[in-house]
This record gives sequence, structure tokens and C-alpha cells, in this order.
Amino acid sequence: MPRNAALAAFRGTLSIEEQALFSTRFERDQSLAQTARTLGWSEIRVRKLDTSLRTRLLDALQGAGFLQKARVRIGASLMLRRDPRKEG
Repeated sequence: MPRNAALAAFRGTLSIEEQALFSTRFERDQSLAQTARTLGWSEIRVRKLDTSLRTRLLDALQGAGFLQKARVRIGASLMLRRDPRKEG
């Protein structure tokens, strides 16, 4: 299956909300903060849906034979942040 066909098939499975996020994040290449402002959502909502969408997109593309060695990194930067109240 050509990559464009795999991508189109994946997009056909998305809800209206997911389609809005996909278009804003990946077609317009907006950051999480820009996407939140554009869609009128919280950054947390955008981040959660973005993570889910990326994971599902990778699964779909790998199922079609693409990106076989790719992995989705989830939350690493959030887990590495230190709580300033605990320092000092």
C-alpha cells in the first residue's frame, strides 16, 4: 500500500476532533501551544490527544509496512522535570 493511501485510510478513522488536531498539528505544522490557541482547547487536552494520535498513526503506518523501527516517545520530558519545591 502506498504511504499516501495508508495515511488516507488512517485519516478516515479519525473523529471530527481528531481530524481538527491532525490538520492543525501536522498539516499546518503548529506547536502544541499554537494548536491549543487555534482550536480553543487547553494545552493538556491537545497533548493527550496528540500523544494518542501519534501512537495510532505510527501503528497504522507500521501495519502498512512503513517506519518499522520507529517508536513513539511519550512524556519523557515531563517525567524529567524537577519539582522546585523539593530542591534546596
